[in-house]
Amino acid sequence: MRVKTTLLLLLAFGFSIAASAQCDGATFEEKNGIVVIEAESVSLTSSWRKQSSFSGASGGSYINWTGTQYFTSPGNGTIQYKVKINSPGTYRFNWRTRIGIGSNSTEHNDTWVRIPDAADFYGQRGGSRVYPAGSGKGPNPEGASANGWFKVYMNSLNWSWYAATSDFDPHNIYAQFNAPGVYTIQLSARSKGHLIDRIVLYKESQYSSSSAQSLSRPESRCDGSSPPPPPADDDDGGSGGTNNAPTVNITNPDNGQDFAA
Repeated sequence: MRVKTTLLLLLAFGFSIAASAQCDGATFEEKNGIVVIEAESVSLTSSWRKQSSFSGASGGSYINWTGTQYFTSPGNGTIQYKVKINSPGTYRFNWRTRIGIGSNSTEHNDTWVRIPDAADFYGQRGGSRVYPAGSGKGPNPEGASANGWFKVYMNSLNWSWYAATSDFDPHNIYAQFNAPGVYTIQLSARSKGHLIDRIVLYKESQYSSSSAQSLSRPESRCDGSSPPPPPADDDDGGSGGTNNAPTVNITNPDNGQDFAA
């Protein structure tokens, strides 16, 4: 029995080493154009806390910065999410968050975000694009930004999917990865009471927002424990693989028109 137990432990250790080598140090892995992250699934530093006081969080818990607020100086209490990207391209960043202090929808509603090793990191709204201050690119967003960090905000007292930068001119957040590899999503403290539940990176060319944000999607762990999402249909206009019936409208000939044999 002792020999059998030892062999099982050695096998488990071997599988752990193999998974670690395959992930190249990443905790999460993109597959089929999407990666799903539970915010509490990393080591928390400083005054970040894993909490569950507010119901409705995916997995039952979320993270909350409980320390000093840093409205103009990003880089405090930084936490990191290492993500293995297999399919290069442009990914939208979004998160599920809520305000946890008070009833004002414009306070306790933001956190600093940076993806420093992406080929490009920017905010987009229609034809308008903004870059973080300090990135060497412009224009920069309205409001606070520094050292390659975006202030990313939302405006809801309830759990909602919304991540924007640039005050009074909301731009969605995007990251471009030009090659497969391990990349880093960084969060740093700004407002206390901004509760962060779940993060997604996804290709809009493959997934609709509702499909990417579905809470039924498992977390994308880079250890083989999470099943990969079904591949999206590239021809579905971003509907996430839904097979929709075609719509046909005949304009010529007119209905009831007669023709000679």
